[in-house]
Amino acid sequence: MIPKKIHFCWLSDEPYPELISKCIASWQRYLPDYEFVLWDKNKFNIENIPWVKEAYANKKYAFAADYIRLYALYTEGGIYLDSDIEVIKDISPLLEQTSFMGFETAGCLEPAVMGAGQGMEWVKKCLDYYKDKHFIKSDGTLEMRPLPGIMGEILDKDYSLPKNISDSIVLNNAGLTLYPAHYFSPKNYHTKQIHITSETYTIHHFEVSWAQKGLVYKLKKYLHRIIISTLGQKMHDLIVNKFKNV
Repeated sequence: MIPKKIHFCWLSDEPYPELISKCIASWQRYLPDYEFVLWDKNKFNIENIPWVKEAYANKKYAFAADYIRLYALYTEGGIYLDSDIEVIKDISPLLEQTSFMGFETAGCLEPAVMGAGQGMEWVKKCLDYYKDKHFIKSDGTLEMRPLPGIMGEILDKDYSLPKNISDSIVLNNAGLTLYPAHYFSPKNYHTKQIHITSETYTIHHFEVSWAQKGLVYKLKKYLHRIIISTLGQKMHDLIVNKFKNV
């Protein structure tokens, strides 16, 4: 059983933007009897973990939060929400699971919404990835690998993670229930189209504060949109899954 506890991170000294305030208000509206736990630099000692310390120092707060969300779920249990997650209905039915997570529309894991009881083994394995890991690499560049790829690699190696799903499945050896994209991430990252169903609990608005939004980023976004508009979403997802770095 997952406790009625919502974990979220905000490491910046800046006030919440309008979108984040709107999303947090939706949590309070639909989850009034939950405990809300803010993980900031007062709640979590960023000096203890080199990855977190270095990501924070470089103001790459989303990468620092990658570790903190796992730490929160492993040590306390509950549900983690990215701050740009809008809740559209009560998520309490999910508390009956031992742990859960979903996919996004492109077939990647979506750790923006995930829940677990305290001390789950698969969460610990993901945490261990960061043990002695540095965000600043030996050549001075930053390790900008986002969490979905890291988690996908670990869960595939140890629990035979499926590449994509159309219905919920349970990885019994992990105690992890996986849900298709429309449960937690019905908004397409590239087209911004939203496909809500009766099974949708949340909408991920993809604030992507970690992304370098220069010319290359814009060209990649444009390429993704062209592929989707000409070949369709399914073919786009097949291409993305084959060439992860596109």
